[in-house]
Amino acid sequence: DYQLTFDKTNATSPTGINKMPELAIRPNSLFPHFWFPIAAQFYVGRYQQPSPAFSTSREDLAFTFGPALFRLFGSDFSASSTVEQYAYGTGDLKATLTQNMTLQTPIGRHIVNSITYNEANNNGPIAVPFQTFDILSSQNSKSAFDVLRFFNSDYYNLQLSFQTLFNRQAQPIQYQFSSRPSRRSILLLGGSFSPGSGQGFGITNLAVASPFGRNADIQFITDIDWKNKGRLTDKNIYYHIVIGNCYEVRVQYNENLKMVNVTLDLLAFPSRAATFGITRNGPIVPGTLNF
Repeated sequence: DYQLTFDKTNATSPTGINKMPELAIRPNSLFPHFWFPIAAQFYVGRYQQPSPAFSTSREDLAFTFGPALFRLFGSDFSASSTVEQYAYGTGDLKATLTQNMTLQTPIGRHIVNSITYNEANNNGPIAVPFQTFDILSSQNSKSAFDVLRFFNSDYYNLQLSFQTLFNRQAQPIQYQFSSRPSRRSILLLGGSFSPGSGQGFGITNLAVASPFGRNADIQFITDIDWKNKGRLTDKNIYYHIVIGNCYEVRVQYNENLKMVNVTLDLLAFPSRAATFGITRNGPIVPGTLNF
């Protein structure tokens, strides 16, 4: 696969990079019978940086190995890696190497544990010769994630996420919980826990939806502030009903704004909306009517 690109932009304040031109070569298949896939791509051309003005030739050769997939003692393991080498007409060289590995292990019928490891290594000058193109990170990085999930179909699902950046600093533990007691009702919880003195639970997002009569349902959304004695903040209430298969009414109450939004849909016609504001010391006061 070959592609020749000529890309130049003329503007008062030009940005990006000009390709004058660029040739891309992508072999369809390398070692097709190898035990994991290998992909390659090669770019060569002359590139121009508008500001500050600079131009030179550039070659970019990249190989992607994997993903390699293995079955190990009931677990699924996958690994992939990408190595990329840059060479410039100025004589500068730089390279990047990334690695990704995942191990997923089922524990019984209702528990799955997934461990992921990522690593990125850079070698060469950060912003040389181009200052707006091929910028390398100033630091190498590595991280690992562990996601533990407990589930039973869609009746309940609890997901705990742990992370380390290998810098001797504890990272927040993320949690998400969902439960569907019935076909039309659902409970959602999500937030984080930060280890360490004075930390603990942060804001927890809570959402509850339930039937509320025939062809109607109600939904409550709020945040739980554990550092403020479990106070509920940012409360929103949504009510939805279909009347006689002809009208659809949606009502939203926003506590922070002291606002009620009412939307009436004639199911065969465009939407009709009305918005009302609630003052602190008075009744519902008409705000705007949009017809």
